[in-house]
Amino acid sequence: MIGYRYQIFDYDVKNTNQIGYGPYDPSFTISVRGNTLAYKIKYYIPYVGLSSNLTLGKAFKTSLSLGYSPWTVVKDEDDHLLRYKLSKGDTDGHAVIGNLNTSLRLLAHLYLSAGADYLWIHTKGTQDQSFYGGPYYGWNAEVDDEIKSSQWLFYGMMTYRF
Repeated sequence: MIGYRYQIFDYDVKNTNQIGYGPYDPSFTISVRGNTLAYKIKYYIPYVGLSSNLTLGKAFKTSLSLGYSPWTVVKDEDDHLLRYKLSKGDTDGHAVIGNLNTSLRLLAHLYLSAGADYLWIHTKGTQDQSFYGGPYYGWNAEVDDEIKSSQWLFYGMMTYRF
């Protein structure tokens, strides 16, 4: 098999409780209401692999696939709104993709299916950090960046085919 997987995760952090940050002791706590951080990560994963299917009669089917990507690219953007600090990462590396699915025919048009997907990613690159406001306005730096991700998806479904 040959495929391409593209994912975006985009979220905001709100109403933050910060405990024991930096030079402060663990008992120091501060609460901030409203948006405190915006984060977005994009995964670009072209892959190759093997896929196998097994059918037992007309009632049972199972499939297994395993893919590998030596060309995985990950880009992320981390905006610390309270500190006016924007960090943009650009990394590349590899990924492993796996899938197992089983389907059982219950009636003429009714099927019960269950499965699992797995995705493992490891990339390295650089991250550009810059302050766009506040007391450190104009300060920029480039640092090493490493992004690792392990994602599982389990699912079950009943399907009526007509």
